Amino acid sequence: MEGTQNHDALLVSGARRSTGWRRREFIAEVTRELCDGNPRLAERRFGWGRETVRKGLHEWDYQVHLVEHLNHR
Repeated sequence: MEGTQNHDALLVSGARRSTGWRRREFIAEVTRELCDGNPRLAERRFGWGRETVRKGLHEWDYQVHLVEHLNHR
């Protein structure tokens, strides 16, 4: 179990190193490989937001990168 926790921590750290669509792409790939493409499982296992995982999986499936909306005040 400890080895799995170390690997999971490494994957979470890897996701933190990028932003935007690159981060979601990484999250989608990990979710597909280690969580059977299940956003809820990825949320529980890695602490990633389910909506972020879903968005990444959508981008992965359709090979699109969704535009980030910035709030300007």
